[in-house]
Amino acid sequence: PPPPAKKLTRKEREAEAKRQREEEARLKREQEEQRKRDEEAKRKQDEEAKRQREEEEKRKREEEKKKQQRPKLDEDDLRNY
Repeated sequence: PPPPAKKLTRKEREAEAKRQREEEARLKREQEEQRKRDEEAKRKQDEEAKRQREEEEKRKREEEKKKQQRPKLDEDDLRNY
């Protein structure tokens, strides 16, 4: 069996506890920063999708307008063509 672990002094235990707290705080900060980056990326993606939808709707409206502005050719016009 491995030799029994050396019993830590009070100072060593406190230093280890402090190190663990600092590590947990660092991880928490990193997770929060990642969450913010993810939220920002999603917001930008949503904005881009909305912009593309609006552009597509505008293009369709303009196409409809052009179709309505063209004079309708009736049968006489088609025969004279």
